[in-house]
Amino acid sequence: MTLLPRGATRHRLTASAVALVLGLTGTGALLGAQAAAARPTPARHAVAGASAAGARTALADCPPGPLWANTGGTARRLIQYDTEGNVLSSTAAVRDYGDIAFGADGTRLYGVDFPGAGSTTLYTLDPVTGAETASVPVTGPIADLSAQGSSAVNGLTARADGMLIAGSFGTHQIFLIDPATGASTAAPYAFPAGFVSAGDFLTLADGDVLAFASPAGRPSAPSAVFRIHPDNTVTQIGTIPQMFGGALSGGSVYAFGSAGDIYRLTGLPTAESTEPLPVTVVEATGNPFFGATALQDAGQCPEPAYTVEKAASTAGPVDPGDTVSYTVTVANTGEVLANAAFSDDLSGILDDGAVVAGSVNASTGTAELNGRTLTWSGLLAARATATVTYQVRVDSPAAGDHRLRNTVTPTSQGGTCTAAGRCTVTVPVTSAEPRLRIRKDVEESAFTKAGEVLHYTFEVTNTGTVPVSGIHLTDNGPGTPPVTCPATTLAPAASMTCTATYTTTEADVKAGRIKNTATATGRGPDGTTVTTTSNRVTLVACPCKDDCSHVERHKVKIASKKPVKIHSGPGSDQEPTGTLKAHAHTSVICQTNGEDVEGNPVWYRLADGRGWIPARHAQADSAIPPCS
Repeated sequence: MTLLPRGATRHRLTASAVALVLGLTGTGALLGAQAAAARPTPARHAVAGASAAGARTALADCPPGPLWANTGGTARRLIQYDTEGNVLSSTAAVRDYGDIAFGADGTRLYGVDFPGAGSTTLYTLDPVTGAETASVPVTGPIADLSAQGSSAVNGLTARADGMLIAGSFGTHQIFLIDPATGASTAAPYAFPAGFVSAGDFLTLADGDVLAFASPAGRPSAPSAVFRIHPDNTVTQIGTIPQMFGGALSGGSVYAFGSAGDIYRLTGLPTAESTEPLPVTVVEATGNPFFGATALQDAGQCPEPAYTVEKAASTAGPVDPGDTVSYTVTVANTGEVLANAAFSDDLSGILDDGAVVAGSVNASTGTAELNGRTLTWSGLLAARATATVTYQVRVDSPAAGDHRLRNTVTPTSQGGTCTAAGRCTVTVPVTSAEPRLRIRKDVEESAFTKAGEVLHYTFEVTNTGTVPVSGIHLTDNGPGTPPVTCPATTLAPAASMTCTATYTTTEADVKAGRIKNTATATGRGPDGTTVTTTSNRVTLVACPCKDDCSHVERHKVKIASKKPVKIHSGPGSDQEPTGTLKAHAHTSVICQTNGEDVEGNPVWYRLADGRGWIPARHAQADSAIPPCS
């Protein structure tokens, strides 16, 4: 095809005519004011027959995305770079591909075998693993080249309508491939005679396709840069160092040199020229590049989308020494590859705990714990998920704010939290203050005269989460009898029984009863003191109006599996005055009829004067006389 400068005739083509001819859309800040002046309303993923200009605003505003390259020979790999030349991912490739190309919507990655001797095959590749997931033989004129020796397809790029543009190292002709059937046809445009494909075709924002070619028979010569216009005419605009692959990202054109350099083209003129174009070396990788691609090559802007959310194994509260497991789930919610990443700030956790060594695990990607921050990054296929788990052991004692609170934040393009509140987790930690509970009991149910010995027991329990030491009990009753305990330290949840005895006096008999409590004190590991008071225990001197020596006591055992309430009269509607434990032993003096309890109307009067209990829940050792 003859080299022609762009003329006024091309500018008179309507947007719909452009789309019908090539289905092309564009990109790019590099095109300057001329391209910017023609940016109408965006329409993502335009196809042939739709307005080509309709997708340009979306593409022109498209943020930079990753660049992909394939290497060959003895180092076959699919490598993903950011626009500064840093490697984002790398995986082994199955074979040599003359070039790779994302489909127009970014959902598929294609590769064409090289050199295509005898036959040419178009493969669908998994960019995460490098596996070939589907294949279709290429037919038509490309197959004819294979039959003649090799097709040598070294340029492959999607158009907006889903067709693939293909170029060959063996001919100036450019082809179109239907990726669904593998059928190839000659494109209505070609390189000028004397040029063959160097690799790749990139759709620009002004409707042109940027194409790269090499002088036929001079594979090491600089690559010529052409614009293929919407009317199918071709204009050379300059040269760049030899390249084998190109990619379009964030309005910039990148070229992958045969020696491993990644170039950024810093200007794209529209006028005809054979002069060198200004380029900047982004990175000298030394890799043997065979081809390159990016999601925006077809003039589209398919954007990644992924979500993150965090969950804990418990809502709490947790105790010092407990272990909490955390799971961060990352889900690619879009239809294209996502370079997902997050940062998990653990500052609000590590004041009360520590990450368990070796507990950080990722189902895919890379998770790293650096100081107080956990980071993760990984490449996720469409609709794929990744999980990152780790464990935190709560300090004992916990010295922080007594809550494990942290937030995970998506840190790469397209990331959001699954829903409000799903990225922040708060687990309360129980207080580290020392705690004690004390219950006081007496074996006797009453006393009748001075000189009787009463036997008190004190059950002391550590109800806190830290050990309590220096435990001391004080009986607050008459005479403050000394209390003997088997130990002075209790671990969390541990109990002990202490004892004391008291001999009644005439003053006690005269008072008619003995009422008292007990106090337990102790201190926690940090010196914090704890003081708690027991229940009140009451013994009466005599429940009768006459001489107590004539009152016969009868032993009974509580037969209920639950505590039994004591009432001031023989009925549950009478005032409660206390309880008796299940299976406890006590004494009664008489019985009378009262409220029917489960078919039994008999009630026993307690010998200690505290009131009445239903006979239905008590088992007597002997016959109980009626109350007079």
